[in-house]
Amino acid sequence: MQNKEANVPALLFAGDFNYLLAEKEGQSNSASMCETIDNWQQDVSLFQEKISQNIIKTAQAALSEQPNLSSQLETEKVAQ
Repeated sequence: MQNKEANVPALLFAGDFNYLLAEKEGQSNSASMCETIDNWQQDVSLFQEKISQNIIKTAQAALSEQPNLSSQLETEKVAQ
């Protein structure tokens, strides 16, 4: 039985940020950790920017340089 739904190609990017939880002057470790967690939106924004600037734009540039890349890959698959 064949699935009649179209497959949609996708990429998943995952990452993490590491922080030192050293006590800041006048702050406990837990307060420092809470402050770091509260800034999560900045980390997500930075991560999205890095993916967009470094990976997606590089991939788009590479694909635009080789417009027949997908047809070349299909030809190679058929030949095998």
